[in-house]
Amino acid sequence: MAAIGTDCDVVLFNPGVEEGAGLGCLLDKNRLMRGGVNVFRSAYKQADGSYKDSQVVTLTVLLGDALTNPDGSIHTSGRAEEYAQLFSILNLRSQIGIMTREGVYSGLYSNGHYAIEDHSGRVSRITLQLSSEGDIFAPADRDRFEQSLWVESDSYAGSMSWDNSYWRA
Repeated sequence: MAAIGTDCDVVLFNPGVEEGAGLGCLLDKNRLMRGGVNVFRSAYKQADGSYKDSQVVTLTVLLGDALTNPDGSIHTSGRAEEYAQLFSILNLRSQIGIMTREGVYSGLYSNGHYAIEDHSGRVSRITLQLSSEGDIFAPADRDRFEQSLWVESDSYAGSMSWDNSYWRA
């Protein structure tokens, strides 16, 4: 297992990849955020008056050959190997976790916009954006939306929802 502070800065894991052993990653400490794990928290008021909390965790990991570990030793994993394992974790879309010095963020999703890749020289910088929200949908196709017709309001007494609309071909 990777040791935070020795051979990595954070560990990304998913129970479905290598039995949850995790991928030790180095953080990009040259970025404006100083190489940290950033957490954005939101609260959304629901129709019943209660609130639903959401968090988005962002971080930029470095993947490369012969990078320097936090303890000064050479990172033993290579860029290609780590890239493949990282996307094995992300491609499962749910149950993603990040272990940091401060604690563990778990139950995260990779959906919507979740990665920006910058491949240059001998290093890949992958900025991850993982969310505690699993129900994120791509926007509806605008043309189809504009052509959507609801049931006739004069003859229909129920509520109008996506379940009772229809699309014009």
